[in-house]
Amino acid sequence: RLSTLMGAFLKPLVKTKYITLVNLLADKLLYPEHPCITCPSEIVSQEILHWLNDEQAFASLQSELIALRDLCASPGACDRAAQRIVDALTVARSRAA
Repeated sequence: RLSTLMGAFLKPLVKTKYITLVNLLADKLLYPEHPCITCPSEIVSQEILHWLNDEQAFASLQSELIALRDLCASPGACDRAAQRIVDALTVARSRAA
């Protein structure tokens, strides 16, 4: 939630289609987003109830999320990050020598 003034200031600056990581990775709206000044609890609760009451909607979302996980998530992120750091330090050291 944002103050009215902050919302009015930030809105013209935002250039992204989505704000949540899941939607950004999927490049489509999987989870509803409600950047707002007021509390959207009634709208959010209706969306959640839709998933809880409609098995087809829930299964569809679930399959989309599984596909996204399979596309984006791979084990070994810490090892890959550590290796990139080591590689960067090796390059920097060789340049300095």
